[in-house]
This record gives sequence, C-alpha cells and structure tokens, in this order.
Amino acid sequence: SHDHGKTWIFYDNLSVAQFYAASADMREPYYVYGGLQDNGTWGGPSMSREGEILTDFWYNVGGGDGFHTQNDPTDWRTVYSESQGGSISRWNVETRESKSIRPNQANIANYKDYFPAAPAQPAVKPDPSNPEAMRQASQRMRGPFRFNWSSPIFLSPHNPHTIYFGGNHLFKSTNRGDAWMLVSPDLTTNNPEKNKPTGGITDDTTGAETHCTIISISESPIRPGLLWVGTDDGNVQVSKNDGVTWTNVRPNIKGVPPEIWCSRVEASHFDEGTAFATFDGHRSDDFHVYVFKTTDFGKTWMPITAGIPDGQPVYVIREDPKNKNLLFLGTEFGVFVSRNGGQNWSELSLNMPTVAVHDLFIHPRENDLIAATHGRGIWIMDDITALRQATDKVTAQDFALLDPGRAGVKWLSIRRGGYGRGNLYFAGENPPYGAMLHVYFMAKPEKPATLEISDPTGTQKTVYLLDDIEPGITRLLWDFAWDPPEATIQTAASSLKTQLDNAAKSTELTADQKSVISDALKDLEKAAGNYRKINDIRQKVMPLLGRGMYFGGGRRGFGGLSAVAGTYTVKLTVGDKTVSGKVTVRLDPLQSEQR
Repeated sequence: SHDHGKTWIFYDNLSVAQFYAASADMREPYYVYGGLQDNGTWGGPSMSREGEILTDFWYNVGGGDGFHTQNDPTDWRTVYSESQGGSISRWNVETRESKSIRPNQANIANYKDYFPAAPAQPAVKPDPSNPEAMRQASQRMRGPFRFNWSSPIFLSPHNPHTIYFGGNHLFKSTNRGDAWMLVSPDLTTNNPEKNKPTGGITDDTTGAETHCTIISISESPIRPGLLWVGTDDGNVQVSKNDGVTWTNVRPNIKGVPPEIWCSRVEASHFDEGTAFATFDGHRSDDFHVYVFKTTDFGKTWMPITAGIPDGQPVYVIREDPKNKNLLFLGTEFGVFVSRNGGQNWSELSLNMPTVAVHDLFIHPRENDLIAATHGRGIWIMDDITALRQATDKVTAQDFALLDPGRAGVKWLSIRRGGYGRGNLYFAGENPPYGAMLHVYFMAKPEKPATLEISDPTGTQKTVYLLDDIEPGITRLLWDFAWDPPEATIQTAASSLKTQLDNAAKSTELTADQKSVISDALKDLEKAAGNYRKINDIRQKVMPLLGRGMYFGGGRRGFGGLSAVAGTYTVKLTVGDKTVSGKVTVRLDPLQSEQR
C-alpha cells in the first residue's frame, strides 16, 4: 500500500500454496483438485488452451482447511472434499452445488449394532458463554466418533459410487455418501490421554487436537473388500472381508517407536498380500525414514529405505499401477523413485524446489505423476511411461526406443484476448506441446544416431540428430512438423551462415556473445543440412541476431507441413542397427467432438 492502507497492490505472482492432498478427474485436459492449509479446497486445469495456467482458472469447492479430495472417474462433475474434523461434502463442480455427507447417527444404517444405547440429548441448549458446556455439546453432536483434522476419503477402485471415510471407525457408503455403514470397531488405541481438553483458563479445543483417528485408507485394486488403514497413533489394520473382522499388524513392524503416525498405507495393484506403509515421526521429534513392505498380509514387514537420506519424514508412498517394481515416495524434502520394488531409491525432484511433498497421485489415463507440495503448489511430471519401461532388461541394452505413453494432441489455441497484464500474476506451465518420445542409451553412442518420424508413405518425415545424447533416458518433443523441402533447408542454412558471419565481424558484441556466434558456426557446419539442428541453432542465436532473421518466427520456425491426425512410424538408428515403433497424433477433443 502507498496510501496508508486505503488501497492495496496484490502481488499474486508467487506460488506458495500449501497442499495436503491431490486427486484428478478424467476430463481432457484433466483437472487437479486438492485441499490447502487454511484456504479451502480448489480445482484447476492441468493444461490451458491459453498457453499458461492462471490462478483465475482455479475454483473453490469447499471452505475451512482443505484436505483430502476424490473424483468420480465416470463423472467429472462429482468431487468429494473434506475440511477439518470430518466435514465431508459431495460437490457438483459444474453447478457448485454441494451436500454434506458426514456420517452421523441418523444416516448410519447399522449405528445401533455398534451403539445400542443412543446418547440422551439435553432438553436445554448449552450456554455459549460456558466453554465446557459448548465442548460437551460439540462432542454429543459428533457422537461416539472422532475425526482427525485431516480425515481421509477413499473412492473404491471397483465401484465409483462406493466411498470409504475414516474417523476412529471406518465408514463405508455404496450410494456416494447419502447413507453409511460402520465397517469396523474403533481401529485406534483409543488412548484417552491423547484427547484431553487443551488450554488453560480458556478452553482452546478446536478439533485439531483430536487424535486416535484413521488418517490413511486403501482398498486392494484387485480384491474388493481387502482393506488397509493407518492411524495417527501408530496402528496398521487389515481386513480381508470388507470390515467384518480386522487384524492389527502394527506389532509385526519392527524398529518404529510406538504411537508414531502411520502416514500412508498403500495396497498393491498386483499381489493381494502385498502392501506398503510409511510412518512420520516429526511430531515426536523423530526425523528417521520409515518405509515398509509386506508380502503376506502384514504378518512380516521389511524396511525398504536404502538410498533415502536420513532426516526426512515420509508422507506418502505410491505403487505404479502398471509396473509393480516402480515406486514413488514423497518426503519432507522432495520425491524419490525406486525401479526395483524399494530395494533402493533415487531422488526424482529434478527441477522442483526443495519442499515437503504431502501427496502423490498417478493419473490413470495420462500417466502423469502429480505432486501436492506443502509450500510450492502442484507440480506435474508429464508421462512417466519411460520410467515404467526402464526395466533391467531394457537398461541392459546398448540403446532402446521406448513406446510413447500417450498420443500427441494438437491442442487448439483459444485465448480470451487482451494484452499488457504486467507481471504481478502467477502463470503455471503448460505441458510441452507435441508428442513426447523417449530413447534410452546405456552410454554415449560412438556411432551416428538418429531418430526419424515418417508418414506411412515415407514422403513426409523429420529427422533428429542425436549427436549430443547423454546416457540414460532422454525425452524428445516432436512438434508435429515435417522437414521442409531440401532446397528450403539449404537456403535457410546459407542465410543463417551469412548472418552469423556478419555478426562475428561486429564490433558491438561482447566477447561472450562472439563466443556464442563462433560455436553456432561450428554447430552449423556439423549440422550437415539437418532441419532440426539448423532450427535449434537459429533459436539459440535469435536473441543476438534479432527476430528479423530469414525464415521468420512461429512455433515451427521454417518447418514444412504439420502432421494430421494419424499413426506414424518412429525409427531409432545407431550405426547400422535400427529399432522401430509408432506414435499417434490426435486432434484437440473439441474438434473430435464436432465430428
């Protein structure tokens, strides 16, 4: 403010959102949802046809502190959200209509099976000026149930109308929360010492102090009714019969102090007896790494922490739904990945800032890894298919062409118009435009290597020179452009060389700038008329030579025609060896729906 607080300038260009959890719907492009610290629950697009993702595009679907969200995979309009203390709601995000579906005595069909004697309700309302009377009234309203400040919601992978919700008991609904069943006794330690009133002269119990509650739920994707829960007082419970009977397998997990929060349980997508559990002890001044795996329904557990530096509590583990050996982990300081079922881990944060990752979600169609960070918003790793395919068999080869995880979409550019917004707003990154292709090399190739994409007739093609490829997995982005005619390429290369030669003689460039020009001339000579290389060189020197260069601007530079929707051949050639694959190009769904 420059006028003593009468008016304000809002610096909206920082991404510091504190997400607790993340989920996503099945729209195209899909929307991401999640709850934020003291800022409700929000949803927003993972991609925008405007070219950048603005905060304006997000919308609110719940108040208070936002926590867990779940999305109906068959109806993008249906979203479940939860705010503090078990306040769960079902939303129609198109109309913004919502309904509270919190379990209570009135909507739990088998309530009396668990609590035959219903609590007596006082005839007189409590005195608002009496904190103890108000606390007791609030407790009576909740009934015999306790809900964590962040109570988990879990949508069954077998039926989108079936949801589970965690308090001190586990609740199940088969009609989207309109009615509930209790499917467990109290699964916690039910330690009264953890739920005493807090405060001094004035009671300050708000609900955040409620403990001995379920904080993680998982149902086996391959066996309905095989349930796992983790609690904030350290229990790990399993039921093989949809909650009829339960077994506390926490005593079988060795090396974890008692009552440490079980931050996550994750049922395997491949083996009924396999599950994963993580523990977070930072609230007890314990910053050790606790990650475990069982293959026998919890009878025995093995620690799987090799490669994770000590001192960072673990918040979430996810098993990839397509590769049983591929695991992801979110900790206080970033993301880790294991390609061998947890035998060892490697850091996967890449360009992410050092930040707590409270949740991870793998999109079932797009194969994206979505990270909910507690301090830097939502981050997305586009298409993890290459990691899925990087098995020991593949990485033992000298080189490999990996199958694309999804089609390249020719998204339309649809903008609202207007210019000059300034810089006081945050703009999220779109996924890269084009078809993502991945190659693997055990070592830097000694022989010439190229990647060629061509149409079925072979008349249209584009070729990438892989002369600067590094060992490991490399992503190449095909922008759907074909190489222009040979004569056009040669003319463009000649024009670029002339401009570079003239720039090298300039007395206005610094020594560093002249070094860039010198390197560009050398690269141009090695490009041997390759369109992709020439265009890369052009992009690098454009800031020095100016945008008035020959062959103009635009997304494809001086490229040829753009590929239409269809399937195309991809060839990776190293020396005299070639491996082939396919890549698919699709129209924007808006165009597809019109046909």
